[in-house]
Amino acid sequence: GVLVVEYSLNESGDVTLWQISEEEESRVVANIIEAEYFVTAMEISPDGETLALGYNNGEIRLFRTSDGAPTCTIQAHRDFVMSLAFSWDGRYLLSDSWSFDPFTYVFSVSDGLKIATLETESYEPGRISFSPDNQFAAVTSFDGAHIHSTSNWADLGFVIPTFEGRFTCDSNGLIAVMEGTVNIYSMTDGDVIQTLDAGDFYCLFDGRTVTIDVDTQNNIVTLN
Repeated sequence: GVLVVEYSLNESGDVTLWQISEEEESRVVANIIEAEYFVTAMEISPDGETLALGYNNGEIRLFRTSDGAPTCTIQAHRDFVMSLAFSWDGRYLLSDSWSFDPFTYVFSVSDGLKIATLETESYEPGRISFSPDNQFAAVTSFDGAHIHSTSNWADLGFVIPTFEGRFTCDSNGLIAVMEGTVNIYSMTDGDVIQTLDAGDFYCLFDGRTVTIDVDTQNNIVTLN
């Protein structure tokens, strides 16, 4: 079935996990209650088995999606957690924060240990992501997206002018949407390799590509 997470960003620490079957029947899997802190970031691992929640106290907590049981608590940042991203193989978690802690950190999902600090000094809201082949990590900063190698977490030395940091599904490019145009930048030298009409698409865990249409008036989300 489809896993759905219900929460109110920056309003409470309460999170509800839902499972929706192919017959469109829904059931609550778990309720996660936090009375003291707010949820400021959320991410589900590509395999759907782990939920990561970031809080306004800089803490990250990992939960098992099958029953909502906590599996790990990470003291991550000195400011609230702004962005979270799992690697596609489920081994790593990227975490970004706000101005008092401007660096991006890499944590091991299995034990919560910090593996690397990516010193891009981002003081602005940005996007962090892993390439589907797990070879690259994109971290946005004040000057654009920095590309890091996941083999040693080194900065590859070129900046892509986008604050989205979203990879193509084949991992060969990074997507930048500007003024109705989609530019795809090379992962080897940062040059533009393709230009497309604007569109919003996402890569699924099994390699498929989907587009998502949101009808905000009727509260309907359609996957194509």
